[in-house]
Order: sequence, then C-alpha cells, then structure tokens
Amino acid sequence: MHEVNVALSIDKTRSPWNILGSTPVERVITFSDLSGAVEIEAPQLTGNDILFGIEQGTSGNKTHYIYRVQKSIF
Repeated sequence: MHEVNVALSIDKTRSPWNILGSTPVERVITFSDLSGAVEIEAPQLTGNDILFGIEQGTSGNKTHYIYRVQKSIF
C-alpha cells in the first residue's frame, strides 16, 4: 500500500456559495489505504458537500470509491 494525495482546489471567487474569497483555496487529503494505480475524478459541489471519486486498479478491474468532504473546510 502507498499514500495517495488528493488536492482539492476551489476558486472561491467563482463559487456561488462564497463570493467573498480572493484566491483559490487548496486542501490536500492523504489516503494511506489505496494500492496500485489510482485515478482521481474531478470534485463536484453538491449542497454543503464536495464529492470526488477515486478509481483504484487496472483497466477492466477497477474499484470505485466516492468520498465526501464538507465545503466548510475551504
């Protein structure tokens, strides 16, 4: 197993839920329980949460994970 860092970057100047920000804000989330090849899917804003996906494994044999973080961390 190895660590995978996921960097979520939100531009608060363009986000309808917070128009007062002046620069993008980034949070890095580290996963230490993933192994093999991984692919990070683009984050999506839904209500009070930011959802993003991680695909783990090789082509044709992937496991899909969906993660949720609260938008308040930004």
